[in-house]
Amino acid sequence: NLNRHLTEPEIKDNIEFINTEITAKNEELAAAGHEADIQPLLSLDPDKKRITLIARFDPAKGMDKAMEMGVLTRRKMRALGVAEEELPEIVIVGNGSGDDPDGKWMYPKVLRLRREQYPEEMGGITVMRLRHNYDAINALMSRSTIVMQTSDAEGLETRVSDAIKHGKPVVVSNRGGIKTQVVEGKSGIVLDYDQPGYDLDRGATFMAGLLTDRQAY
Repeated sequence: NLNRHLTEPEIKDNIEFINTEITAKNEELAAAGHEADIQPLLSLDPDKKRITLIARFDPAKGMDKAMEMGVLTRRKMRALGVAEEELPEIVIVGNGSGDDPDGKWMYPKVLRLRREQYPEEMGGITVMRLRHNYDAINALMSRSTIVMQTSDAEGLETRVSDAIKHGKPVVVSNRGGIKTQVVEGKSGIVLDYDQPGYDLDRGATFMAGLLTDRQAY
């Protein structure tokens, strides 16, 4: 179900599933007095630009780097004169699962990173640990413009191949087997994590370029 063809109504229904999950989490956060961590819902507009990381909430998945690169992309687009409403959503989403032992403590850590490091960007960043639902992940990939995979350590990351199958450019780290999954310059780019700043600025420049040049995309 990660890769089967979804109709437009199915995509819409599954994005709404994600928003229902976000709404329930927001109510929980508000009840606990954590209003600062309330998440924006995903746009249902099929033309809305969205840069996405799909991964378990695991310390090796580099969610901090994905968030930083997403914010850098938004800032570069602002500098090019792109209006706020045209900036991409940054979406960091994972399915809860039995092999997700770190999720319970990693999720609050990523929320704290969003709150403390990027307070001015929080309206454009959604972080959500979902109930397991491959159709919803499929729909999210279908409605993403670019997919990131910023792992610090990895074997072979199937979400990279899923994204490429969906026809989405990918921006990935060079850790583990990920670099073997991408044809540089065709299906995406591979960041050199041995460079200062993990090469995130190059990744953000690449994404800002694709998001502002339809022909290049």
